[in-house]
Amino acid sequence: MRNIEQPSLSDLIAEHGHSSSTDWLDARYQHWYLPYRPSGSKFTPVQGYMIQGSYIFAWGNPIVSSSAVFPSFIDHFSAFADSQSRILVWLCVNQEFQDVLGSKFGWSTVSCIKEDLIDPTHVLHMMSKKECGRIKNLRNSLSKAYKSGLMVEEVPKEYLVESNQRVCIDEGIAKWKESKKGIQIASTTVNPWLDIEHRRYWLARLDSTVVGILILTPIHHGHWQIVNVVPFNSSPKGTSEALIHAVLKAIEAEQDTLDESTSSLHSDSTGDSIPYPNYQISIGDATSTPGLAQSIPKARNTS
Repeated sequence: MRNIEQPSLSDLIAEHGHSSSTDWLDARYQHWYLPYRPSGSKFTPVQGYMIQGSYIFAWGNPIVSSSAVFPSFIDHFSAFADSQSRILVWLCVNQEFQDVLGSKFGWSTVSCIKEDLIDPTHVLHMMSKKECGRIKNLRNSLSKAYKSGLMVEEVPKEYLVESNQRVCIDEGIAKWKESKKGIQIASTTVNPWLDIEHRRYWLARLDSTVVGILILTPIHHGHWQIVNVVPFNSSPKGTSEALIHAVLKAIEAEQDTLDESTSSLHSDSTGDSIPYPNYQISIGDATSTPGLAQSIPKARNTS
């Protein structure tokens, strides 16, 4: 049973989640909560999953307060899958969770993807004039976008909801989806208004017309997830790069402000006492660490 004081799922993802768990808010996902709250935990651990045929696909790590809960969570969630007479497959987990599945539970694990996790300060440094040769293609794309007259800015979510910009954005995304050819594989749909409470929005405009959108969300302290970057069909070359570049600059500026406000109160020779690490941004649908896995129990036939 869920505790009456359990935070909302969107709040849990923003405070304790990872980049895979942002997908759980999509209508295609179901949510399973551990039947008890572990000692010392401020919330009940939860897992997002989808059902397809005889399979339960658990997407990403469960959200837990401590990795010490992993073994118990795996036991209980596996029992839940058995009670449904379905085969459990865990996808897009981080290295620590993969190791628990493999070493303690004897699962077969396969590392098949890698997350793009970037430090805004590092990327912006490489884009400086001093380092321009290192990422020349990116600088060229940005130059083309800005020469076309493209403007990028963060827009308050309240403005988007109350103005006709929302209609323009929905139309742009709809046309972008229609232009996609072949089979499209994605862990979530593009719904810009999902969990708007935690989202931040950047718009790209050309001659006052919206031609692209980037959606950012927090996943835990010091980390952000780029949920979607959508250059509309009418956008100039380099729109995606311009949107991401604008976000990197904004997050770096916020980190600088945070450092200034906390350094006099929380500092030591190593900086370890600073309450928040340098901001990092995850791009795409993956977990919050580079080690990723798809895991399938050895004892079950998945052919």
